[in-house]
Amino acid sequence: MKTLTVRTNDALLAKAVRLWFEETKNALPDGAFILSDLDSVKKLDVPGEVTVSRRPGADLERPLSLGELKEAFCARPRGARLLPDGGGWTLDGERLSLTPLEGRILAVLYGKKTVCSASEIAAALGEDLHSNKIAVYISYLRKKVVTKDGGTLIRTVHGKGYEIVYE
Repeated sequence: MKTLTVRTNDALLAKAVRLWFEETKNALPDGAFILSDLDSVKKLDVPGEVTVSRRPGADLERPLSLGELKEAFCARPRGARLLPDGGGWTLDGERLSLTPLEGRILAVLYGKKTVCSASEIAAALGEDLHSNKIAVYISYLRKKVVTKDGGTLIRTVHGKGYEIVYE
């Protein structure tokens, strides 16, 4: 199932994206997609959200091409499909067995789409977690979030943090 939520005050952008989605949705992976126009709404910071703005810092800068939008929605780790699924996570269609904290950490990494430091993860979770505890949970996640070929989807960028490895 594929759904799209467009969060913007720009009626022209909303209409164009909805028309594009109807024509393109068969080429997109299953899941819920959210497009947030940061020029008119606040970022939700949830998995599946793609942001657009005239200002730097968004996933896509305006004006955007619909090809860029498709690429952003289709970004998948190493050819695998890692998707939020009703409060849990699936990888290539199989439900992952994660603790609540592991799921929340994965959601932060998935939503960020760039390197995320331990302090950013803790802040996003709204908890005072020490970086060592986050490192331990990242280690647990690495063992659970692996592709069929045995590759890990979570990479450590030494001195900076963690990220999900996208193609």
